This record gives sequence, structure tokens and C-alpha cells, in this order.
Amino acid sequence: MQISEAYYQHDNRAAELLGGSFLELSDRKAKSDLASAKPISNEVLALLLEQNERALSGPKGSDLKQKLSSPDVQFVISGQQTGLFLGPLFTLYKALGAVKYAELFEAETGKPTVPLFWIQSEDHDYDEIRSAPTLLPDGTISNLALPEEKPADARKSMSAIVLDGSAAMLIETVADKFSSFPESKWFLNLAAKGYRPGSTLSAAFTSLLSDTLSELGLLVFNPCCGKAKQLTQELYQRAFEQHGQITRLLQEQGNRIEQLGFEQQVHIRDNSPLFFFHEGSASGPRYRLQNGGDSWNLVGTDKNISNAELGQLLASSPDRFSSSALLRPLVQDYLFPTVAYIGGDAEVNYLAQLTTLYEFLEIPKPLAIPRPKFVVIEEKIARLLEKTGLQVEDLYLPEPELLSKAATSPEAQYTDPELLFLEVEKSVGQLSDRLAEELMRADKTLETPVRKTQEKMLHQLGVLKQRYIKAVGANDTLLQDRLRKLRTAISPEGHVQERYLSAVYFLCRYGTGFIDTLLEAAEPFATTTKVVNL
Repeated sequence: MQISEAYYQHDNRAAELLGGSFLELSDRKAKSDLASAKPISNEVLALLLEQNERALSGPKGSDLKQKLSSPDVQFVISGQQTGLFLGPLFTLYKALGAVKYAELFEAETGKPTVPLFWIQSEDHDYDEIRSAPTLLPDGTISNLALPEEKPADARKSMSAIVLDGSAAMLIETVADKFSSFPESKWFLNLAAKGYRPGSTLSAAFTSLLSDTLSELGLLVFNPCCGKAKQLTQELYQRAFEQHGQITRLLQEQGNRIEQLGFEQQVHIRDNSPLFFFHEGSASGPRYRLQNGGDSWNLVGTDKNISNAELGQLLASSPDRFSSSALLRPLVQDYLFPTVAYIGGDAEVNYLAQLTTLYEFLEIPKPLAIPRPKFVVIEEKIARLLEKTGLQVEDLYLPEPELLSKAATSPEAQYTDPELLFLEVEKSVGQLSDRLAEELMRADKTLETPVRKTQEKMLHQLGVLKQRYIKAVGANDTLLQDRLRKLRTAISPEGHVQERYLSAVYFLCRYGTGFIDTLLEAAEPFATTTKVVNL
């Protein structure tokens, strides 16, 4: 069982592993007190202000500056990799979750609370972020994608990969496709402003996110800059010098997790610190390190670096080190007084692995809160659901089951398979029971072959039923077309909508109205997927 699943169900074991429950007001207030006890430093505040000049000059700038100047300011943080054109829909949902929960914590605690989005610009998985599958006005999907990774950019952080003209060409393509949508100019102008030649992937993402949500008072933070690395140098130094003890703490917590019947999200590596090393320079390729006694191997290569040299680089060139999935939350909360982190299920799971490490490093640990989960349904898709008699969750069923359900709708061209075969099975059952009765009156030893014959008959009827359902689907072209449209909109390519589709279509069609609708739909403490009708 996953820790997140138990946590959402108010399981005390999961809450203990995570250091508190987001569902308990007392825990939320206790986390606020812990966060306030570690105020943001002047250096971090100055960098945050520097990175958010645009947002702080916007409509909520004055209010944000006032909050940030307060000694007990606290942050609600979420974050994500720098996906093309904001990446999958859930990236937007995470940002909106931070905004929503910041309002909640401010109301509950009376302390100024600022929503912050952590730009995971250190990540080097280019293939994961280079595409943005997008709905088109004709109901099909276009996979907008940057070119394949250049060999020279292999293993580089997104903050080091510079855009050429390919993103601008994608924007021109989208502009042509969405010319009929009145809000498309607004969004595509923002996209063109960010994804311009010469910009880095992380800078482009940051620009688009900040501009898209400029009315909401969301701040951003990019950890992949020299000043940020200087501010976290001491934490990286400890992660290096005490890596053995840190590994033991993680393994002990992992054992505790498994003893309680849960699974560990992240595998703990022996003899490996919780950070990556950038070869050559801060913009160089990124490698894990494996201890080999007096030196460290750059995993996947035959290159090594001595203990002494690595220690010297940590002191002199902190920008040549970047965080892993397990170190990133600690870096974030080392810098900011964080009251809550808004994350997905996997993030909640691995935050449970870090509880004892937070204590060891004397960093206040925020509450883990599940991000909003949505499936967005346009009016035309809602009408198709009604006509086919299907629910949103039905679109994730295997094809035979989906066809069977859809074939029962009032508008289906053929007899409902369930009703048809229920009637036939009932008749066959009655006739076979009568036959069995007569045969066994004549010879009781015939009971076994009679029952086996009945089972075979029912099995063959089941096979016939599936063939009928398949034939219905093949012959009913109207039904086929409706199911294709529904699958494309709700379960594209068999994926969960929010994890596959980008926000491009919805922002081009509905503009800021899409954001307003989602923000209104985001319910505090919700743990299940909510259907949002547009």
C-alpha cells in the first residue's frame, strides 16, 4: 500500500511517518508555528525579490511586498519540472493549489502567507519535458515537441539548455490552428515572450508561468543560479560530509515504512550523497556520485574525483552541485519558512522517507498536502457522455467493457447486450435444468456430465456475447465516433488527462477564465479527482 493512499484516509500511521496530518487543524497550526520560528533570511528575501520583479510590479505586488516584510511570513510551496508550454495540466493544478492553500493558511493562522512555485530547473531529463500533447479545435491531438536532445546537451540541467528557433516555430503552428479562439492571442503572446531564441528552457517556463498566473500573487523561485547555490552551500557541505549517517537515517526510516506495511517511493543508494555533480562547469553534464574510498566515481563514466577536490569544489564552486529528488525538499525548506508543500502522490510518498532527515538537519518540516486533481470536461464532451450513458471513469475501462456500457445507451442502434444475453441465459438455464431433471431421473450418474454441459453452454454464451459487443462497436459508426472523441478528451492515448494533455488548448480557448474556473473548483483537503465542467 502506498503511504499517500493511507494518508488521505486519515491513517495515523501515515500521518506519523509524514510528521503530521493535513486534515488536522492542530497540526496545521503547529506547522505554522515551526515555520515562523525560522524566519526567511535577508539574503534569501533579496534573491526572491530579484527573481520576481515582474510579479511584484503587478496588481498584487504591494500586498506581496507587505507580506514579505513581515517577520512571521510563511510560504505554501509547490513545484515541478520545466515542461514545454507549462507541461501537463497538473503543473497548473499544483500552482493553483499553492495559491488556494496560502489563502487557507493565512485565514487559519492569521499570519501572512505567500504561495511560491519552485522551478525544478536542475533536472536533466530533456525527453520528459520536451513535448506538450495538445488538443486541437477539431478534437484531435497534436504532439507539440522540441527537437531531440543534442549530444552536446546530454545530461545538462534545463537551466543550461538554450532554445533555438524551434519553439517559436511551434508557437506559429499553434497560432494557425487556434486562430478562431479569441483568447489564443493572449496566451500565445505570453508563450512567444518566454520561449524566444536564446532563452533557456527553465527561463522560458518561468516566464510563461509567471505571466499566465500574474493576477494570483504567485511567486516563483529558481534554485539554479549562483546566488541560490551560495545560500545553500552549507547544506550541500553537510550532505557530503555526513553522507554515511544520512544514508543510515534514510534506510532506518525506510525499514520503518516497510514494517508498517507501506512501500518506499525512492530507492536509497549506498555510498552516494543526495546530490549531483556537474562536470566541468555549472552548465556541464550532471552525474550522480558513487564513493570508492578516497575518490568518487561519476556514475556511468570511468571518471573519478578525489575527496579533497570534491570538498574544495563544494566550497569554491557550489553552483556545480544540484539536488536529487530527496534533497530538493530539504533545500527548499532550508531557504524558506514553509508551512505546507502541495504535491502529487509520489511526492507525498517520498516526503515520508525524509522525516528523520529533517530532524537531523534541524530543518522544520512542512505539512504534505495533496495537489488538486481535475478532469476538465467541455460542454460538447458532457453532451456525448449523456448520449452514451457513460461516466468519466468509464473511459478508462478496457475496450470490451466500454463498448458493453455504451451499447446500453438509449441511442444505441442495437439491443442492449446485457439485457439480450441475460434473457437468453435465463431461458437456456431453465431448459437445461428441465433436461437435467429428466436425465437424472433415468440415471443419477448423469449429473456430473449434465452440469459440465451446462457450464460449457454458459461459457459459449459468454464468448458469443463478447463477439456481439465487438460487432456492435464495429457496425455502429456513430458510437465509434463518439467513443473516439470521448477517449481523446478524457483518456488520451489511454493516459490520465491531467498527466498527458498540456494546458495550451484550454488557455487558448478560455483564457484566464479557465484559471478562474479551476481555482474556484479547488476544494481544500480534497483527495480525489474532481470533474470540472467548462
